Order: sequence, then structure tokens, then C-alpha cells
Amino acid sequence: MEARSPGSSSARRSSASGAGSRASDRRSRRRVCRSRPDVGLERADVAVVGGGPAGATAAALLARAGLDVVCFERERFPRFHVGESLLPASTPLFDRVGVGPRLAAAGFLRKYGAAFFDEGESREVILNFRAGPTWADHAYNVPRAEFDRLLLDHAVKEGARVLEGAEVRDVRIQADGVRLGVAVDGEGPRPVEARFLVDASGRDALLASRLGRREPMPGLGRAALFAHYAGGHRWEGRMEGHIRVYLFRDGWFWWIPFAGDVTSVGCVLHRRAVRRGPSLETLFEDAVAACPAVARCLAGARRVAGVWSAANFSYRAEPVIADRFVALGDAVTFVDPIFSTGVYVAMQSAELAVPAIVEGFRRGEFRAARFDDYRRRVAVGTGLFFEFIDRYYDPAFLDIFFAPAPPAALKDAVTTVFAGGGFLERPLWLRLRLAAVRLGVRCVRWRRRWAGLPVDSRLRW
Repeated sequence: MEARSPGSSSARRSSASGAGSRASDRRSRRRVCRSRPDVGLERADVAVVGGGPAGATAAALLARAGLDVVCFERERFPRFHVGESLLPASTPLFDRVGVGPRLAAAGFLRKYGAAFFDEGESREVILNFRAGPTWADHAYNVPRAEFDRLLLDHAVKEGARVLEGAEVRDVRIQADGVRLGVAVDGEGPRPVEARFLVDASGRDALLASRLGRREPMPGLGRAALFAHYAGGHRWEGRMEGHIRVYLFRDGWFWWIPFAGDVTSVGCVLHRRAVRRGPSLETLFEDAVAACPAVARCLAGARRVAGVWSAANFSYRAEPVIADRFVALGDAVTFVDPIFSTGVYVAMQSAELAVPAIVEGFRRGEFRAARFDDYRRRVAVGTGLFFEFIDRYYDPAFLDIFFAPAPPAALKDAVTTVFAGGGFLERPLWLRLRLAAVRLGVRCVRWRRRWAGLPVDSRLRW
């Protein structure tokens, strides 16, 4: 299906007739998706690779725009995934995508802020979110198996065809279209043709692994160990959902409480420690023992599943765009998990890409230049996250961040960045506060050098 220009004879039909036809098409596609999602897979307007937050969001919005969309997800949902704490900037995004009411009714624990603890220096800071122009005063902590299922179901509701257990094994992007080889449940690859490809394959980075490269960020070569516990220590009231971050000698821990009694606990270390260490369980238990605050919070708790690991944090992948394709979310870049940016970047990149894709169908033209504004906005938005993550491992920044009475400009700027508020736009007041933070860090770094104190991050390996 090709979107038609306003001057076409089809477009001159009454808006009521057009709306009814589109609604009928979506209902028909939903019936096919739910009963036989593999029907008619040979051709589509858009093929989306990956059914996580980026792919599900793109599939839903593109189908809503009237395009014929097929989404291939290698795994079968529900499935476990890390990245369980969301950003306040995601909350209005959920409404724009159309899942806000379902998410609010799902019973996920609301997150109203974040708490940071420095074990080595015995200092702490608690940040509480305030609503801003593009973000809410809260987010959610979500078991990803439930959250991702909700998003993928919404894509089906909007009319996208979703096929789980479908692995894309071959990709050819040609002048006249995209050709894929898709293996369903381990069977031989089946040919699929589409006019456009969306790579939402996550950290596998389907297109970058075949056509480009994935470049690790210097100094951010880390790995994570994580597990779920029942019976861990809980804060009360509005602070129950605060994500907690504990810095200790060898890295840092996250503490993400869910609704009910389960908490996600993870430790970020240098990936070399994971390679050379003993079993994952032993390595994780040793890390807990090395961080007394986390050990106290887990006293009496029990692990409800195994210990998982993930590596290759913090990278950028290329290409992000080309003729007839765009990449989204983790297929573009992954930012260190300390600020919980993954789901937001995934969904926001999808929302930014969709208008350019729809316009490409309207004009029948899919050159890479059409998507350059999308690439630039994602690079600028994630660049701010990368900057603050780098600063978080900087002793000079930590001296300001953990100060008993930090400057108001710093606290406002940091809280805004942590909320995701600087991704889409940077108003003057935010730019000025960010400039004040950068100046303050330079001054404190100079003072530390003068006093003979370390200026290199103790967590930079």
C-alpha cells in the first residue's frame, strides 16, 4: 500500500468514507493478526524487525497511519528483559502512542524519584520529579515481560501483523525494495518483500552487524549481573517506587522495586570481571557482600529466579539511516543503564521516525536524506544522556552532586535530564543551567587537582 497525495482521486472521497475504510482495514488486519499472523507475509509496506518497545511503537504508529505493517519478533512473549525502570518523559509519550490508560490500569508501581548513595564517601542525595513541559512527575517500574507484551498487543490492536518466533536471517536492501529471509520457529527461511525496513532489533543491531559497525563508547565497557528478589527492604508511601543507585568500590547497584513484593537488583561491573570471575551466582553474591547497604536491604530476602548477565553497555551503531531503512532504539545506541534511558530512547526514536516514513510513502520516495532530521534529533537527544553519564563517573561532578546543599541550578538540570526532559527540546533556562553545571564541574576539578585529590573516575576502567 502506498500513501496517496491529497490530489489523488482516492483522496478526494469524503473524509467519512476514508475514515470508515481505514477503520475497516484495521479491523480486518486485527482478525488476521490474532488468528493467523503468518497469512500474507510475502509482501508488506513496512517490515519491522523486533517487537520490543521500539518495534512495537513503530508498528503501532505506522499501522495507525494506514500502512500495511508486519513485525517480526525472534522470541515468543512473554519473555524476560532488563531495563525495568522508566523515565517521566515516557508518561506523555504513552498517551501519544495510545497505551497510557492501559498502562495506568495495569497496576505497575509508580516511580516519583530516584535516590543515590555513595558507599565509599558515606553521602546520599534524593531527587523527586516535578512535571515539566514534556514530562510528567512520575514514571513506572515495570516487569518487562508484562510491559513489552502490552505494547506488542497494542500494535496488533492498531492493525499491525505481528509474528513471534520469527528470526530475520537475510536482509537485502535494493533500489526497488527490501527483501528478507524469515525463519519461523526454526524452519527454513521464507521470502518476504517490503518497501521499507525498520530495524528495531535491539542490541543485536541487525543492520549495523551486516552493513556497518557498532562502536563501544570509550571508558564505558561494562557488564551487568542482575536478579529478582522477594522480601527485600521497602520504603513507604510515595517513595516506595524510587529507584535506588548504590555506588561502591567495584561499580554500582540498581534497586528497582515492583508492585507487590519483588525487586530487581543489579550490579554493573567492568566486563572483564564477569569474564574472569567464578559462576554468575558467586560473582553476584560477592558484589552484594562488597556493598553493605545492598546487603542490608537484602537481609531475609530470597532470590526468585536465576542470575542474568548482559554486556556491551554503551555503544553507538552505524548506519542509523540509509535508502529504505531506519534503525531505532538499541539498534542505534545504548546508554549506560544508570539513568534508565533504554525504553524511553526506544519509544521516542520510533515516534520521531514515523512521520518521515509516512511522508516517504506519501511521496513514493525513500532516500536516506529524508530521514536525516530523525538521525540528528536522536543523536542530540542521546548525546545529553551520554554527557551526564560520563559526568556521573567524574569525582568533580560527584562532589557537586552529593553536596549537602547543591546549587539549585545543578539540581534542576540534573533532575530534568534524569526525567528525560532534555531529549526533545532544550529551552533557554535548561541550556543556562546545563552551562552552570559544566562550569561548576570544571572549577571543582581544578580545586581537586590543586589539593592533590584524584580527578580520574574510580569507575573508569
